[in-house]
Amino acid sequence: MRVLLGISGASGAVYGVRVAALLLARGVDLHVLVTKTGWEILAAEAGDGKLPGSPAARKRYLERLVSGTRPFLLHAEDDFRIPFASGS
Repeated sequence: MRVLLGISGASGAVYGVRVAALLLARGVDLHVLVTKTGWEILAAEAGDGKLPGSPAARKRYLERLVSGTRPFLLHAEDDFRIPFASGS
């Protein structure tokens, strides 16, 4: 099963991290999209308050939070070419 998990800027973004870990544990083909504000909330709620800068640093940051054994894809919030985009 393929799942797109969106983490927005709402308080409680850490719940998205927990959901990601559960989905990965079940073998789901996980794709993650985090909004700009979502990164800020994650940094405040789950990290040391420092927002990771580059896409690669953000992926490592999220991998550390999820601490899953399976890989996942992290998509940029402004990438309209991802498989889930409607194209309209």
